[in-house]
Amino acid sequence: MSDFSWADTLAALVRGEDLDEHASGAAMRSIMSGEATPGQIGAFLIALTAALVIGALLGRSRLAERLFGPWVTIGASIPSLVVIVIIYLSVGVNDHAAMIGTALIVAPPMIFAVWDGIRAINPELQEMARAFAVPKF
Repeated sequence: MSDFSWADTLAALVRGEDLDEHASGAAMRSIMSGEATPGQIGAFLIALTAALVIGALLGRSRLAERLFGPWVTIGASIPSLVVIVIIYLSVGVNDHAAMIGTALIVAPPMIFAVWDGIRAINPELQEMARAFAVPKF
């Protein structure tokens, strides 16, 4: 765990890389043990919440995919430095700006992962779940 750093973990997510078991476990241990700062936890939770909500919406609704899918793609293609500069200019140089900027940079790859995961669900399994009245969420 001594080789774990939030900077490296967030940089890997910004590059669109998946975290391996060690990195994701180290991130969760850092959060649960209290080692992570409130800003780091806030950025992670904002990005995770956005990814789950937006990714599930895009994966379940073709209308949402047509309306919002291009915006997620545009968000993912904006360079990280541009996002940071815009956030710092609009919010100021403080912990909140760093948290918001990090969340905005990390969220698009996470949204793509959830979106692809929802689309990859077998339609036959969805039909079986409907037949057995399994709740959607």
